[in-house]
Amino acid sequence: MHKLFKRGIALIVVVAVGGGGFFVYRHLNQPAVETRGRNPVDNLTSQVNKGDIVNTITASGTVMLNNEVEVYAEGETNKVKEFHVEEGDTVTEGQLLVTYDTDDSVEELENKIRDTNRDIENAQLNLQSLQLPTSDSELQKLQNEITNCENSLKSAQDNVTTINTQIQQQQTEIANAKKDWEDAQKTVSDNAQLLQVGGITQSEYDTSVTECERAQQTYDNSLDTLESLNIQLESAQRNVTTSHNSLDVANTSLDEAVNKLDQDETQIQLAQQQLTLQGLNDTLADAQKDLNDIVYSTYSTVNGVVTEVCIDEGTYTEENTVMLKIADLNDLIVTANIEEYDAPLLEVGQMVTMTSDGLEGKVYTGKITKINITASSATSNMGSETVVPIEISVDNPDGILKQNYNLDLEIVTSDRKDVICVPASAIGTDAKTGENYVYKVENDIIKITVVEAGETDETNTEIISGLNEGDTIISSISDNLTDGMSLNDLSTAAPTAKQNSEEENSNDRNQRSDQMLPSGGFGGAGAGGNMPPGGGR
Repeated sequence: MHKLFKRGIALIVVVAVGGGGFFVYRHLNQPAVETRGRNPVDNLTSQVNKGDIVNTITASGTVMLNNEVEVYAEGETNKVKEFHVEEGDTVTEGQLLVTYDTDDSVEELENKIRDTNRDIENAQLNLQSLQLPTSDSELQKLQNEITNCENSLKSAQDNVTTINTQIQQQQTEIANAKKDWEDAQKTVSDNAQLLQVGGITQSEYDTSVTECERAQQTYDNSLDTLESLNIQLESAQRNVTTSHNSLDVANTSLDEAVNKLDQDETQIQLAQQQLTLQGLNDTLADAQKDLNDIVYSTYSTVNGVVTEVCIDEGTYTEENTVMLKIADLNDLIVTANIEEYDAPLLEVGQMVTMTSDGLEGKVYTGKITKINITASSATSNMGSETVVPIEISVDNPDGILKQNYNLDLEIVTSDRKDVICVPASAIGTDAKTGENYVYKVENDIIKITVVEAGETDETNTEIISGLNEGDTIISSISDNLTDGMSLNDLSTAAPTAKQNSEEENSNDRNQRSDQMLPSGGFGGAGAGGNMPPGGGR
């Protein structure tokens, strides 16, 4: 069967796989004509009546969330401290979702601001010293600054040494506490055996358990103390570095004050010092901005339900890290793939009826909201098919539909109500002019009548003009038909016409055939070229 024929009369069963499922045009209504059956002549004719012509596409679709919002981490780098919601929770706009562990970042920036302020002060002093003659008091001041820096450095170094000593002592305490705990555990184990044989009392056994718990607590406390000392050591080491820097600056300042350079070199140093000061001010401004920009928590920007928590607490995040997903579970769409030959029949806004074998008695409605402008390929065990993805809105008033549910879809592509229609087998087509015609019976004489055809379903074709309700026509075109012949002549010339007509009607009712055409091709005897035999109009 040609593709053009598939598109034109929409009668072919089409199988498509890959999300789109199974598509087929299906006639929903009773035949629009009544076939006479009183005598052989009447069995060759039909009376033109009104009926409905409906074509549909059926497909399978999948329920999807229409607008799932991804909640991204805020700030350049943060550590998730706590999630305040979990999957399935309902949230509202402005609700707290996540808090971050910012203690380390805040401390680092505050230290940087403090150190930069100190460096700025030193730079300003150096700049002043370059601009003014060096006095004894200034020299003494610079010397004092060096002394202070040296004292600070020594103090910081002593602090590091002290903390290191404390750490060593604490490690010893930890080892002792661990051994005490292990001994206490062994004692509990031994006492348990003694208790079973009556060697000790229950009270004595309970006392050993209490001692074991106390030993464990002592061990845990020792570990906590060691961790605290390590934190103190890191801070003290930073202070040593800072003190070193300050001492270097102070020594440099004194050297410059004692050895005044000539005017040109001094101007160069002044310019350099001004640039240094500007850089420090920029560093300070950046650090203050970073401190102000620290994000301590993230709040919801939408109403909905948490559909997924994407990371764990304690995870370090960046700005593009997705932490949560939130969606309105009642804002759903259905996605489906439509076979390429059916896609031209679709329009945005067409009504769709949806059912599911798993939801017996439930019928959902929606409309096509999107038809992709490009096609894609869907592969299955039946081969590869070209399909067009579509999206369908779906009403979910009872809240039963869930994401990833599978639904059976029925899309009405044409619906002609109460129109004049005839059997498709009664229509022929003139190959030269392209005009459609039927054989109309008037006073038992058969006459070719030009008609304008409209929609076609599996059985009938709409007649827009050329026939009226109640007219009598030949039900199926055959080679025996000629313009102007009588019904009696036709009955005599085609003794098997009744049998052929009954066989064709049986085929139309019971199977979907790729040859649902009158004998002689589409349009009967006239389809191959000229007018039918004896033809003139």
